[in-house]
Amino acid sequence: MIQYTYWEVYQQGMKDLITLRLHLVRYALHHGVSAAAREFATTRKTVRKWRDRYQADGRAGLQDRSRAPHACPHRLDAAVEAQIITLRQAYPYMGPWRLQTTFALPASHGAIYRVLQEAGLITPRKRKKRQQRTLRAVKQR
Repeated sequence: MIQYTYWEVYQQGMKDLITLRLHLVRYALHHGVSAAAREFATTRKTVRKWRDRYQADGRAGLQDRSRAPHACPHRLDAAVEAQIITLRQAYPYMGPWRLQTTFALPASHGAIYRVLQEAGLITPRKRKKRQQRTLRAVKQR
């Protein structure tokens, strides 16, 4: 019997998690999904997932996959981004609000600002230097 559950080993960040998954898959192929789930103290869904990935991709299928999204549905088209950049280069004095209203761009002012910032076309606002107060007059009194 295994001392630790699959979830405990996963949470601890075991260095060789692929080996554990390989043992899990081999046990499942030999004894069945339910028996493997009981033996490794995990769910049948987890056992099926790793079994199916192993059968599809072999040992490489037992590695963790990226959880990052495959696509960003609200991302602007490349043509619109290029249009925003060319308009800003032609009219450097116009900000995102003015570009949006003047040229009826199909993007929000926040999206336009993001595109301009990624292209390096937003210059940071210059801050006024505050002169430090001197206490000479107070000390002399």
